[in-house]
Amino acid sequence: MFNSKIKTGLFLAILLCMSCQSENLYEEPENEVKMTLPEDAMATLNFLKDQGYLEEDLEPDLAREAFIYAEDMAIPFGLKPNLDKNVPDDAQKNQWYLSLYGVFYVNSRNITYYIDYDFPSEYILEFAWAAYHWSKVSPNININRTYSRYSADIVLGAYYNENTGAYATAALPSGNGNVGSWMQINVAKDHEALSAESRMTLMIHELGHNLSFLHSNQVEGIRIPGTSDAAFHQAYTCGSIMRSSVYVCGWQLSPWSQWSSDDWRSIGWSYGVY
Repeated sequence: MFNSKIKTGLFLAILLCMSCQSENLYEEPENEVKMTLPEDAMATLNFLKDQGYLEEDLEPDLAREAFIYAEDMAIPFGLKPNLDKNVPDDAQKNQWYLSLYGVFYVNSRNITYYIDYDFPSEYILEFAWAAYHWSKVSPNININRTYSRYSADIVLGAYYNENTGAYATAALPSGNGNVGSWMQINVAKDHEALSAESRMTLMIHELGHNLSFLHSNQVEGIRIPGTSDAAFHQAYTCGSIMRSSVYVCGWQLSPWSQWSSDDWRSIGWSYGVY
């Protein structure tokens, strides 16, 4: 669902903490869903419902151990138990990311990513530029490539799903102080038809989810102080890189960034900016 230059029905948007709506693709009856979900997933499901999410919008993915929300965000089953176990003490609070999902600054200053064998080659350069832009916007974000899958913080891979508008899906943090652990490109989509700038902005958006930013035009979750409301981002296509349908909005494969004013506020509130 790429709109304009980037029409992607991906679930994209920024730590303005909100999430856009998607249709529920899970077809089992509600009682069967609850019977098949593990205990940690049920705890996270109830936690998300308390935050205003609708159960029918949270698609359980048992293979990836996550709820797929708004098609491109994966909320790990272990989120709630991990948040309960990893409450920062007073000495840590100045290092703890202020969003719902929790990332320690110390764990975002040296983030590594690993490119798996199935990650589409046409995204390697665009992802590197996305990592560059996130690393250059905040002193508490530093993203570099590693060739060790075992030690990587984020594993880049692929999946195939014709029944979604998403061009990619990324895991949100799991509540243990680290960033989201994976990002996958949906190879059922025609990525070669996209411009390089479209692919790069998609990667910036999905990396935003790994860093725990939600969609700027969603109504669930927490709104970052000082940012525009969901209605603004639903109407204004260039209001944030984290809008659920991403537009290029001036981004190019260059060192020059095009963060919006709401992007700056959101990143500054959560990680600090240069």
